[in-house]
Amino acid sequence: MTEEGYKRKLAAILSADARDYCRHMGVDESGTVRAIQARFQAISKRIAKHRGRVVDSSGDNLLAEFASVVDAVQCAVAIQEEIRLGNAELSEERRIVFRIGIHVGDVIEEEGRIYGEGVNIAARVEQLAEGGAVFVSGAAYEQIRNKLPWGYEDLGEHAVKNIPEPVRVYKVLPDAGSPGVRRAWLSQIRRWKVALLAATSVLIVAAVVMSLWNAYLRPPAPPGRTAPEQPPPLPDEPSIAVLPFENLTGDPSQDYLADGLVEDITTSLSSLPRLFVISRSSTFTYKGKPVKVQQVSREMGVRYVLEGSVQKSGDRVRINTQLIDATTGEHVWAERFDREIGDIFRTKDEIVLDIAGAMAGQLTDGDQARLTRRNTDNLKAWEELQRGYIFYERFNPEDNLRAREHFRRAIGLDPEYVNAWVALGYTYYWERRSTKGEASEEVLRKMDEISKKSMKMDPSYYGCYVLRSLSHINRSRFEESVADARKAVELEPGNATVYRHLAFIQVLMGEYDNAAMSMQRAMRLRPYYPLSYLIVLSRAYQMAGRHDKAIEASKMAAVRQPKNYAAHLQLAVIYAELGREEEMRAEAAEMRRLQPDISGKQIMKDYNFKDPKEYERLKALMIKAGVW
Repeated sequence: MTEEGYKRKLAAILSADARDYCRHMGVDESGTVRAIQARFQAISKRIAKHRGRVVDSSGDNLLAEFASVVDAVQCAVAIQEEIRLGNAELSEERRIVFRIGIHVGDVIEEEGRIYGEGVNIAARVEQLAEGGAVFVSGAAYEQIRNKLPWGYEDLGEHAVKNIPEPVRVYKVLPDAGSPGVRRAWLSQIRRWKVALLAATSVLIVAAVVMSLWNAYLRPPAPPGRTAPEQPPPLPDEPSIAVLPFENLTGDPSQDYLADGLVEDITTSLSSLPRLFVISRSSTFTYKGKPVKVQQVSREMGVRYVLEGSVQKSGDRVRINTQLIDATTGEHVWAERFDREIGDIFRTKDEIVLDIAGAMAGQLTDGDQARLTRRNTDNLKAWEELQRGYIFYERFNPEDNLRAREHFRRAIGLDPEYVNAWVALGYTYYWERRSTKGEASEEVLRKMDEISKKSMKMDPSYYGCYVLRSLSHINRSRFEESVADARKAVELEPGNATVYRHLAFIQVLMGEYDNAAMSMQRAMRLRPYYPLSYLIVLSRAYQMAGRHDKAIEASKMAAVRQPKNYAAHLQLAVIYAELGREEEMRAEAAEMRRLQPDISGKQIMKDYNFKDPKEYERLKALMIKAGVW
């Protein structure tokens, strides 16, 4: 870094803009803005995949930089192909065509932005380009001509504005390989042919063997499959999955900003009863993976998918969002927000209101109040909460303590931040559950204390009721616990974790059929549900005497996580109750093999049933199975 606060470096610069932008704006201004932003979102994803960085995007122009000109040109060709395929599904007047120019040269970087002659030449090359084409400067061409299997058309030298020397320009021809590269590829293809001929007989034999295996030897499929393998039908309500937003800063330490924004948007939308919202825990399985909205729609069983990106630079943040009807591919809504970082809460509210309005129609004052409620205006406190969640969700003792420190810092920054207080209470609950012996009275007392405090602060926040319900169940106050769990569901009807908690309390209450229904609702809201969901469902079915269903759920759990002992322990208990002793012993042995240090007695500390006879019933079955 120089004394002036900037640095010089060599970079490959990609400049892209939309052809006939003004004409499109004159015909349909708002539609054009949405379409451009949607394409910028797709282009930004492609740039990130090719190890590039979006530097700026405004109006119809996007600027990006790469460390490698090969990456830049490969990315540009992929972008044009993606846009071409997308335009093929649109009418002629709705098609927006981009032109791209690439140059490699010296640039100045200052606070994340780049300037200099290198940027200017890339922009001038782009202005010479045809719609749908990729043009490169002579400097870029010299670095790629023998490295990519494409052809290039020499368009000669061009005098361009504000550049003293003429710039030689080449058009990239992806469908025509350059002679030198083509010869190498033909030689490689000949070698491939020999290898393929040798491999063909092996493949034929393998195909025959696989056919015989599938027809005669393959064991029957396990009863029940995971949710993604059995796409659920669309619900009656407007349904949405909020995908993880991309962190375009390139700094993993800034993930909390994108993840926290998605968490807040998902939670806000979940509060509206007439919307069906997939849990963040399931949508985050797509984080960092290339995925199509149609795939998300199919696997999650939703109509709408929200995509977005976040880029923080200094005190400013840029948020791009687009809502897509995945059943038709239509972009329902798209917006870009370029704001001060302190305005992130207001920006989140705008996104949520626009999305809810687009999906659910006219919003009442009560709807708007539900959607925009928040418990802090302190950005630093919010950031500490998000950082704490990262550690809390790792579910191990060390990270639980680290999460607790972040939650305490959030409270220090905003003593009335009820979300942080509730999160702090959860760390004590997790500590109680993870303790092999009896939890200390001090841990239980802390939970009780935080539960009472948070409830006084904001009795309209669902988390207060979940925490108090947990606190009640620790003290065997069953009626109070289930009442609070139901209240949490009422306040947060789209939250899978709340339904899962209600189901567990209903098992303890002896409401087994209700517990199964609550658990099924949780699993629908969270298609990529964890193993514990299936174990609770199996326990509810078993206690209700529906053993076939209980076995099915437990076997599904064993298939999903073959190395987890819990499913085998549950199967051993069910077989013990049915008198199927050979299967009981096999499952008990497998449970012991996978987890020799665990016992049914340790697990049963969470099952303080309202009716003591139910506890004794399970204990007797575990003793019979030899897992107590």
